[in-house]
Amino acid sequence: MQPLTLYRLITYGLSANVEKQFESWLNFRNKIAGIAPELVASVGRTSEAFQLRYLARRAAISGDGATALKLLLRGVRRNPVILVREAHKTIATFAVAGVAVIVPAWTFERLSRWSLGLPAVSRTATA
Repeated sequence: MQPLTLYRLITYGLSANVEKQFESWLNFRNKIAGIAPELVASVGRTSEAFQLRYLARRAAISGDGATALKLLLRGVRRNPVILVREAHKTIATFAVAGVAVIVPAWTFERLSRWSLGLPAVSRTATA
């Protein structure tokens, strides 16, 4: 089975920097608060918690378990509802982040590729 698409993350790009993504999301939310303050007042904390969980998943999948755990804990503190709604995603994120923290990066990469059904990356030495 072959992937239909590939997604490339560039280490200096916005898609790879979860803190910049969160900052951008906060800017968007703040603009919405100026237009619809009652909306942000009613769902702002919950949406922020889910955004933090999403970014934690991105960090965990990238192998940055420490950042993932930090973001996930921020999300839970912001609104613990993420522990109940879609609990499987929250639990899975905690698990992947924990594994990323305790195993070497090359092991995590192999486990990730295996779990996604992707071929192993060959590492060839260059002279």
